[in-house]
Amino acid sequence: MDITTVCVFGGSGFVGRHVCHQLAARGYRVRVPTRDPERAKQLILLPTMELIAADVHDPDDLARVLRGVEAVINLVGVLHDGRGRHSFAQAHVALARKVAAACRQEGVRRYLHMSALNADAKGPSAYLLSKGEAETVARNSGLDVTV
Repeated sequence: MDITTVCVFGGSGFVGRHVCHQLAARGYRVRVPTRDPERAKQLILLPTMELIAADVHDPDDLARVLRGVEAVINLVGVLHDGRGRHSFAQAHVALARKVAAACRQEGVRRYLHMSALNADAKGPSAYLLSKGEAETVARNSGLDVTV
């Protein structure tokens, strides 16, 4: 299957902006779900970019943003453990589960998951532990995964 359209979770973040620029430069159609399209407006200038207002933790929104894409890149990460959706467990592990489930539901086979150096499900810090757990989720998703 040829990949023409890629959904980039975390596309408006530091790494994501650079990934989106590279994908667009190579002719891919790039879809970036974001809770705040205004914050990601610099991406609108990319010729193949589609910004979609969405809550990536909502299964219906996930299904909507994944319709018609052939690949997903998950770059979402938080550096400081917060509350709710900004906690390591929610941003790294739970979101990886939700994205993988939505991929399976929508028939998206290709999933690239960005982790962290020294990520380990038995890691020495909450950050590395959550990133390691998210790797395990991605690898066990049944999708064609690159971590």
